[in-house]
Amino acid sequence: MHTSIPKAWAVTSWALAVLAAATKAAGAFLPGTYRDGVWAASQMRGADLVALAILPALLAAGAEAARRGAPRGVLVWLAALHLLLYDVAFYLYGAAYNDFFLAYTALSAGALVLLTAALARLDLDAIGAGFAAGTPRRWPAIVLAILGLGLGGTWLAQSIAALASGTVPASVVASGHPTALVFAIDLTMLVPFFLLGAWGLWRDRPWGRVAATVVAISGAAYTALLAGMAIGADPTVVQGATALLPLWATLGVAAASVAWTLLRHAPNRTATVAARTPRRQYS
Repeated sequence: MHTSIPKAWAVTSWALAVLAAATKAAGAFLPGTYRDGVWAASQMRGADLVALAILPALLAAGAEAARRGAPRGVLVWLAALHLLLYDVAFYLYGAAYNDFFLAYTALSAGALVLLTAALARLDLDAIGAGFAAGTPRRWPAIVLAILGLGLGGTWLAQSIAALASGTVPASVVASGHPTALVFAIDLTMLVPFFLLGAWGLWRDRPWGRVAATVVAISGAAYTALLAGMAIGADPTVVQGATALLPLWATLGVAAASVAWTLLRHAPNRTATVAARTPRRQYS
């Protein structure tokens, strides 16, 4: 098991960062990229502008640090891959077909393959065990649990209410999309990991520290994209989008506080990881 990534993985990550930058720049600045209605297209352009400033840099910098064996770099790299996989799902599965469909496919597949390979190769327990003694876990776990339960509860409540009334949730109707895309992606790709990270951190598991750090970084970054969506939304068709800015800011600050706290206590070099990883005993 390793605590650094091979150069080939770093090169692949850099390529994904360049491709992500290209798709985000096109979405933000190239007219006609999106063939969706104004409701969706205006919000995607706003999110693209913010993502262009955050996602490629986070992925490239994390990959370089992870290649050099920096445990904190590994955590940032994993968070960037999760953010990429989560974000591109909206475009791959929800956007009307456009010229960047194959790019979205490559980004999603690349992120998924790298995340899977990381779970198989990297010694995440060793990184988790290398966190400083006294790493806060109660309040960060509570914050992550609140974020997961709050987000998941919102979508579940609307879905259950719609099921009971035999109607479609109002937000789905307003989107003009035939499926509850946001509900589906959040409930499968974000909420479970908030709760998993919270539980593992609360139980003081090494893997829990890793999971909590990764999802906190990813979640904090994505709230910035949500703010971009709100600001970019066309007010004539997206009612009250900017009214959500205080909510996104609150969630972003909460997730960022957890991410910053855990990263400060994470090991900053491979030697620290090795020194604090319990040796296995063989009989």
